[in-house]
Amino acid sequence: MALPHQQLEVYYQPIFDISTGRIVKAEALLRWNHPELGLMLPGQFMGPAEKAGLMNEIGNWVFTEAALHSALWSALLGTPFQISINLSAKQFIDQDYTSGWGAYMKSLGLASNSISVDIREEVFLNERVNASDRIVALHDAGIEVAVDDFGAGYSSIDHLNKAAVDTIKIDKSLVHFMTGHASSQTVAQAIIAMAHKLGIKVIAEGVETIAQHVSLQSANCDYAQGYLFAAPLRAEVFEKLLHPA
Repeated sequence: MALPHQQLEVYYQPIFDISTGRIVKAEALLRWNHPELGLMLPGQFMGPAEKAGLMNEIGNWVFTEAALHSALWSALLGTPFQISINLSAKQFIDQDYTSGWGAYMKSLGLASNSISVDIREEVFLNERVNASDRIVALHDAGIEVAVDDFGAGYSSIDHLNKAAVDTIKIDKSLVHFMTGHASSQTVAQAIIAMAHKLGIKVIAEGVETIAQHVSLQSANCDYAQGYLFAAPLRAEVFEKLLHPA
């Protein structure tokens, strides 16, 4: 498998403050440097990895890499730098990792909330999971929680209020249709406004055009990520963007 052979690598996609244009966060994204097939995206290998029972092992490795780079870049910038990682539904349900992750962050001297985990909307609909309790446990460990792909149709703002999430990430399909589709723009604006009333920050995913960026600015969205700004980058390339001018 890729992990023992050191073929996995974490790329980092910058997340920008919409009002200032500065990089303020990053999302950690897994890649497999396959010796024969080249660079592979998670959709190409995470399904088999889940069937093989490797999700926790891979998830823990990604967390470790993200935490190490959060510590490195926080020291570089002189201020805490948050990195988000994607958490599978299986790992979200499993409570064993939470205390260990919190202890590891403390061992690195990381500020609280230097790590955020992205969960999918559908976890709120899983009757076997008390999402609110799991989020409390993550908060107790110093880890923030973001709901990924929000607006895809699974949950509601009410779920977010009850579960006390920190951030929502507007689904890229909604962002894509913000320009030229009045209904999509209205929905996105309403999501941002309601989230802010609940004290929840908003990241727009998949921003690809200046028009989308302008529309998000007018809606007072907090952060944005997407190919308009930067693709996911190797750690050493990402770090060059962070060096103070």
